[in-house]
Amino acid sequence: MNICLNLICLICEIALIIFFFRDIPSNERKGSKLSWIILFALALVYLSTTQAQQQAGSFTLLNFIMQTARSAYHIAVVFVWLRLSKEIKRVRALYISFIYVLIYLTAWNIRIILNITAGNITSVSWLILTRVIYLLFEFLLIVIAGRFIKFENTDTISGYNFILQIMWIFLEIYFKWALLTENIFEENGLHGSSYIVFSFIASLAVYMMMIMYEYNQSVRNRNSILTIEAVKLQYELQNLRREKWANDDVRRMHHDMKNHLLALKKLNENNREINDYISRLISDIEPYESNIETGNNTLNAVLSEKIRRAEIDGIQMNISLDLTALSFVNPADIVSIFGNAVDNAIEASKGLAEQEDRIIYLKSTSFANYILIRISNRFSGDLVQTEEGIATAKEDKRIHGIGLKSIRRSAEKYGGNIKIDIDNEEGWFQLIIMLPVS
Repeated sequence: MNICLNLICLICEIALIIFFFRDIPSNERKGSKLSWIILFALALVYLSTTQAQQQAGSFTLLNFIMQTARSAYHIAVVFVWLRLSKEIKRVRALYISFIYVLIYLTAWNIRIILNITAGNITSVSWLILTRVIYLLFEFLLIVIAGRFIKFENTDTISGYNFILQIMWIFLEIYFKWALLTENIFEENGLHGSSYIVFSFIASLAVYMMMIMYEYNQSVRNRNSILTIEAVKLQYELQNLRREKWANDDVRRMHHDMKNHLLALKKLNENNREINDYISRLISDIEPYESNIETGNNTLNAVLSEKIRRAEIDGIQMNISLDLTALSFVNPADIVSIFGNAVDNAIEASKGLAEQEDRIIYLKSTSFANYILIRISNRFSGDLVQTEEGIATAKEDKRIHGIGLKSIRRSAEKYGGNIKIDIDNEEGWFQLIIMLPVS
């Protein structure tokens, strides 16, 4: 009966592992979709559980080494599965394998405590109940961990991070080893119930230390990113101001030069060769007179720079914007919203093979007391919308929506929001930005 229950627990744990790492993009290597079969190697842990518990009758170093080896094997299996099934680097895969096994050990200690509490009760119903409680508790621990731990913040991992994880895992292994050792209570002069309560609290405390540490790391990383974004934004605003002044001077000069050339052409009406030469000069100057007009000076400067960047890569921009009513929006937020959105569209368009597909649409419409801004572009490959942004399964592993968080944050500042539409069949991406007029 124990073997059947352990097999059921094994299948449930495989499901929990897949659930815990569900937000990490999967790779598309051949055979990666069947990599979950590797997780069945954990059967060695589950099927040897009964034997291990029977052998843990003395408080010896050998038993501690045995428990440590089982945990190391558990980490290795999860690590191999992550490397084969997910788009993830080796160090990051190892680190989050440590995180998962620490969660597993915390839940397993609760299961041992339940068994000790039951004493000599061996009924089938009680065995089933303890397994159900254990699995529900592990699911709860995984949900809590997923709420506070963001895997994208584990890209930069130091040796200090690994040392902390190893220490926490060793503490959990120690509690597991001590709980499995029947005579630990007498050796330490403790009543069984007191030691069980202590082990329960201590095991959860280790888990909470790990959660709070990872959450603190996430907050620090997020604040660092926000600081960098703020500096970049200020730098871009300064560049835009300088560029606008320079562009105004250049357009003024070109306008005057065109008038001079027209006057020369009039004076040389009888000289066809000179007239043809002047006509060519005028046609070369005319593009510099074109000016983007959206009703917002900051946006005019942003889009002028983006258009020149897009033209280098053979990308057309079809712009029809009237944002006069958004004069109250801070210039820094205009740069954040449109700079990030257009940059993402340009990056996606650069990867297109067909020249006619390289086009970006920027349209605005009024609806009730809102202005809807639609930014559309084509893309190659498949995009997947996740909680953290837009992930692509292509080999370059680029993130289509790097600036989506900044765009959303700027829009929400004014009571607005954003919506994303992805059509993988047709290869169209659309970002809809909704901002209130007042």
